[in-house]
Amino acid sequence: MVGTRGRKYAVPGDLVAEGRSLVAGENTYKVGNRIYATSVGLVEISGNEVRVIPLEGRYVPRQGDVVVGIVTDYNAVAWTVDINSIFYGSIFVRDLVRRGSMEKLAISDVLNVGDVVVSKIFSFSVNRDPLLSLRGPGMGRVTEGELMRISPRSVPRLLDRRERLYKMIEEATGCELTIGMNGLIVVKGAPDGILQVARALSVVESEPRYEALVRKLKSLLKVREKEPEEGNGKEGVEVGAGQ
Repeated sequence: MVGTRGRKYAVPGDLVAEGRSLVAGENTYKVGNRIYATSVGLVEISGNEVRVIPLEGRYVPRQGDVVVGIVTDYNAVAWTVDINSIFYGSIFVRDLVRRGSMEKLAISDVLNVGDVVVSKIFSFSVNRDPLLSLRGPGMGRVTEGELMRISPRSVPRLLDRRERLYKMIEEATGCELTIGMNGLIVVKGAPDGILQVARALSVVESEPRYEALVRKLKSLLKVREKEPEEGNGKEGVEVGAGQ
């Protein structure tokens, strides 16, 4: 069977086309008559060649990740959320609103288009868009703050346990950061602090070397190096000349 002509989304390992005459092109490989993707992107079949056009900088959902998203649509069943991915997240009405409550509320009274939400990916498979949950501490609609965006690839650097860069930024600016693994970040604080956070995130994006990144952030945020503790906590011992 020859794969469907046209385009569709794919993630690594997806079967994207099948046919004896098809040739594996960019970001694909062939096993028998089947062609699989090696990259996240759009599948394109041109003539007999199958390739995947990579989508740079987009988030690949993982179950358990905390993400920040923007509501783009809704119906009687669910809200659709843009999570900076080739996949859209879904929040089911039944998981957020108690039975009987919808008789008194419009769906848009709960979440409306343009609302920013912090959620957790409850489930995900390549055959179905991510299901999002708003249950748990810190989850729900965002009512204040500025929304900023970095590459999802830069998020692990902010959360790295060695320096805990996000904590450094929070303490130096007086702001609170809610970081989504998808690269969207909610920043709450005073205007001057928010501006400083934006500058710090720009450094995180532009400096590929981790050690240099730490130095630049400390310089930008005027973070003083911790001075070594004097002594070792024990009283000095005088050694006599005759010993």
